Amino acid sequence: MSFSDVSIITTGDESSTNDLYQLLVTQFRVKDPRFRFKFKFCERSQPRFTLTDGIKIVKTASSWDHVFISDVPLTNTINYFEIEIIGGGTYDGLYVGVTEDTEHKSFTGSVQDSTRAIYNNASGNINSSSTIEAVKSVATKTGDVFGVVTDKSSNSIRYYLNGEYAGTSKRGISDLKIMYAFVAVFYDGQAIQLVERYPYRSLKNE
Repeated sequence: MSFSDVSIITTGDESSTNDLYQLLVTQFRVKDPRFRFKFKFCERSQPRFTLTDGIKIVKTASSWDHVFISDVPLTNTINYFEIEIIGGGTYDGLYVGVTEDTEHKSFTGSVQDSTRAIYNNASGNINSSSTIEAVKSVATKTGDVFGVVTDKSSNSIRYYLNGEYAGTSKRGISDLKIMYAFVAVFYDGQAIQLVERYPYRSLKNE
């Protein structure tokens, strides 16, 4: 018996029905939407960082001139990836999300229409007012893990911190012609790496 063979009758409001549907999709249809890739540098300035094996980035100067995207586009209906802060975790200056821009020639720390991203704010809020509609007040630190889930079926991108729901993009992803993972790191000494820490099915939503 497959997921499509099951008919479900529910009572309650539409929100409850949608929540149940998403739970069933998560538990039965989607086994592992994790998308594996390596980072590449959007070259527009002198590199002031180290990029090791395409998965670990360490900044050696403070600047927004260093933007990284995945080496391949995210093509699944649901895509999931995780970024761990391994250095400089108490700083802000970190964007994590997706983009259709493969060059980012004018990126100066403000997310453009071509990008959906979450920003870690040193004041204690995971916040990006132009792209996030719901946030939790949590300070980031070294060892924290950002999770990003893009879902074409619901036209959404959701963000997680250490497996807990952190926010949903105000804008969907349907208008992005192509979609790459996106990371921008500002401060000297900040370091991040691709990891596989929290299984997709363990993520805690609102």
